[in-house]
Amino acid sequence: MKPIFSLLFFGLLHIVSFAQIDRGPPRAAFVSGGAAQGVPKQVFEPAAVVRPLISKQLENTFKNRTLQNAINELANLDTTLSLVVLEGDSIIHESYRSPARPDTHQAGFSMTKSVVAYTLAFPFCEDKIVSLSDNADVYSATLKNTVYGDASIENILTMRSGAPKSSAYGLSRLSEPNEIWDGKYTLVQFLKEFSQKSMKPGVDFNYYNNNTQALVELMNSVGGFEQYFRKNIIDNIGLEARAYWMKDRDNNLYGGSGLIMTARDWGRLALYFADMHNGNVSACVSKYMKSATTRHAETGDMVKSVGFRSYGYQTWLNPIFGSGKGFWLVGAGGQHIAIEPFSKKILVLSSHGSMHGRVDYVIKAFSALLDK
Repeated sequence: MKPIFSLLFFGLLHIVSFAQIDRGPPRAAFVSGGAAQGVPKQVFEPAAVVRPLISKQLENTFKNRTLQNAINELANLDTTLSLVVLEGDSIIHESYRSPARPDTHQAGFSMTKSVVAYTLAFPFCEDKIVSLSDNADVYSATLKNTVYGDASIENILTMRSGAPKSSAYGLSRLSEPNEIWDGKYTLVQFLKEFSQKSMKPGVDFNYYNNNTQALVELMNSVGGFEQYFRKNIIDNIGLEARAYWMKDRDNNLYGGSGLIMTARDWGRLALYFADMHNGNVSACVSKYMKSATTRHAETGDMVKSVGFRSYGYQTWLNPIFGSGKGFWLVGAGGQHIAIEPFSKKILVLSSHGSMHGRVDYVIKAFSALLDK
């Protein structure tokens, strides 16, 4: 048996060609549809057989009324663009606010980080990566002589590589996304330039996109990140519409923030992560996912802005109130996916603008779903 060892990106993109996306409707238009049209991207085609999601009306019980009230409060926030709530393959709530529609592609921003981490289960379980306690440069020549190469894979997964602390909301610098989209800089160049050790590896939690990009580069060195994601995840979720992933001029996928899908397809992806967790893919993948969604680090001061006390493998855990069950993917502007894997109760929220003072609504709705 293989051993397991044990903001948010795009939060302030008020630069260059996206000068207004952080202010009101222009940002909403970027989250819902604009990102899919405006950046260089890899395309993933719909599945030949789509995973069906069936609409189901809630019965009129006290707990269901409590749940419906919490969902309505979240859906009616002026920042909410789309909200899909699932019990298994049943949709118990689905709503959209313009410019979002069922066929609109919703940017996931830093929810992408979790997707990268879960993709790593596959090269790990294929023995392309022997141990998560190995340093990354054992496998990746690109990461040699960088803080990421010197760090254990697990420390990179948990944002404790020792990399320099971001002074730009998870970015290497505020101009990073535009430099990549304009082809002026590559993702590997950012890894190389911001490669010095400035924090304590395995100790200091440091939310930084380059940690995630180092995982992409690690997988590129043992078979190809895009290939692992395509073969083992996106081709297996029953994708209904096209999906997109932002990339640089070298066709490297942007690990920190690149995945764009429709709201329902984000739900299908979440269902597949529950399948991975529950052993429906393989025993090794299940063991990896259970470790990925277990507390490895504390979030420190970020709890005030994000609302979660703990962190797994690029995964948010232990919200500031509620039962603490489940695991969370979180992205800038209020993107949230909450997953309770055993019951397959899932909440998928697309949002825009600041979530300050609004995260409580998301946690409250998911808590009510778990209590149902």
